[in-house]
Amino acid sequence: MSPAMSVNEDRNKLLKNSALMFVGQFASKILVFFLVPFYTSVLTTEEYGISDLLVTTSNLAYPFFTFMISTAILRFCLEKKDDPYIVFSTGLWIELAGNTLLVIGSFVFFPYILDKAYLPYFLLYYFFSAIDALLLNFLRGINDVKLYSIAGVLQTILLISSNLILLLVVKLGLIGYLVSMIISLAIVDIFVIMKTGIIRKIIPPWAVKKDLAVQMLKYCCPLIPNQMNWWINDSSDRYIMKMYRSTSELGIYSVSYKIPALMSSTMNIFTGAWEISAIDDFGTEKNRSFFSETYEQYLNFLVVISSLILVFLHPIASLLLKKDFYAAWYFVPALLYATLFHGLSGFIGTIFTTAKKTNIIFYTTVFGAITNIGLNFLLIPEYGAQGAAIATAIGYIVTFLSRLILSRKIMILKLHYAADIVSLILLLAACVLACINTLASILVCLVILICKYRFVIKMAKMVFEAFRKFFENKKHRL
Repeated sequence: MSPAMSVNEDRNKLLKNSALMFVGQFASKILVFFLVPFYTSVLTTEEYGISDLLVTTSNLAYPFFTFMISTAILRFCLEKKDDPYIVFSTGLWIELAGNTLLVIGSFVFFPYILDKAYLPYFLLYYFFSAIDALLLNFLRGINDVKLYSIAGVLQTILLISSNLILLLVVKLGLIGYLVSMIISLAIVDIFVIMKTGIIRKIIPPWAVKKDLAVQMLKYCCPLIPNQMNWWINDSSDRYIMKMYRSTSELGIYSVSYKIPALMSSTMNIFTGAWEISAIDDFGTEKNRSFFSETYEQYLNFLVVISSLILVFLHPIASLLLKKDFYAAWYFVPALLYATLFHGLSGFIGTIFTTAKKTNIIFYTTVFGAITNIGLNFLLIPEYGAQGAAIATAIGYIVTFLSRLILSRKIMILKLHYAADIVSLILLLAACVLACINTLASILVCLVILICKYRFVIKMAKMVFEAFRKFFENKKHRL
């Protein structure tokens, strides 16, 4: 089999997995995305700021008390050297031990962050989110992408229905919003457990293989500081804004992430499928070609999506952001640029995770995190939320560049550097102009889309073909 045919097979596998995840995850994310105008209508800016701080604190605690063991479950299940249910059981007991520590510590530290009345909601949200990560990574590890997608659809249905009941009918406000998130996670976790029958296959803690537990911890523990540093890039600005600015401004800034989240959702779906494909024949010339081609297509995709969002930024903002929240549009361009580099950093990071060089991921993320937090303290007191958005973007750019440079020690990608740099510079110009002159920004975006028209046509055909084959196969099975 020729390398070209082999790469085509890999591409088809990636597209198939991406299509499955798209059906289950992106459609779900789109529905949740359109809940934003509902949230901005029923919640105040201060309430939204509190809810965002609670979720942010949960994300901060996650790497320390789960030991990032869900990433090891994915990696070790994909390797197929150990029974996947033993791998899952090992990860589960490790995580439950960490969760016990979290419960004890939260009674001491949580009151310094938010009112202690929110502590029960924090603990429940954290616990079900952590279990959710374990279960979903297990499904990806055993390549059950179908159930993974169904779980995403179910969670969305539950979130929407509970939101409508608790916020619109019962009118519980912030409490209803928090309970909705907890309910949707809890029921989906129970559904996946019942569907897989995994509860019957969990081994007791005393039967866990010590050497397997050690190997898994060696793999995932370097990811703890890495995840912490991602948190610094993503979320530290919230706490610094709470120090220097009002909770209302924090709420407006938090909701501005919802528009770039449209692209983030697509990135997460692709990354989920890519992590399954990246491991195949890693280190071979075929694999290097596959990485290089996929990176270029991924970069083009992110640039095109970013340009489209900028073109329709104000109509999208008018649709989603109600009342005082409309001011959040101003922070979207910088966050959009940050999101693009977040995606590129994640892609390059799969080189290190696949090669089990997770320590390099830590070092590169530290560079970005230090840059980000330093700029937050420098820019937020003077420029508020816009300063936070700019700091986030620069932090991700630093992370991406350091990863791209260090990745050459493992795999030298064959990239079109000149064309890529021009695309990124044009997009940066469009983001800057979006805050100054909307028409000029739209014109730059149109130039980008014209330059990328071949890619747009090619990707549309590939995605259409992947979906056609998927639904044809489904029809034959029925």
